[in-house]
Amino acid sequence: MRVTASQRRHWQERLALEREAGSLRLARALPAARRCAAALQRRWPQIQGVWLFGSAVEGRFGMDSDIDLAVEGLPNLDLLEAMAEVEAAAAEDDIPVDLVRLESLPPHWQRRIRDRGRLLQ
Repeated sequence: MRVTASQRRHWQERLALEREAGSLRLARALPAARRCAAALQRRWPQIQGVWLFGSAVEGRFGMDSDIDLAVEGLPNLDLLEAMAEVEAAAAEDDIPVDLVRLESLPPHWQRRIRDRGRLLQ
């Protein structure tokens, strides 16, 4: 299949628009992630850290991306309540939040998040 110059230009323009939209969404996601971390810290002062990880810190945040947060020191039984807290904190930006307990992840994921993620709290 041969791609014409017009088709190539169309796809390049579309890709540029998608990148720009992803950048604008990321600009809203970062403050939302900070609000989520602050809400968790207020409610559970024993939390040892909240990391932003995934597409938001790896340069691949797009229109379908969510905010990935890992929390250390949150009691297991409080996870559902914490999920509700972060969803409320990010609601005004209409960006879903995926919250995990760092301790529940395999050791290699814990290291990866600590090494590559962004510590928010």
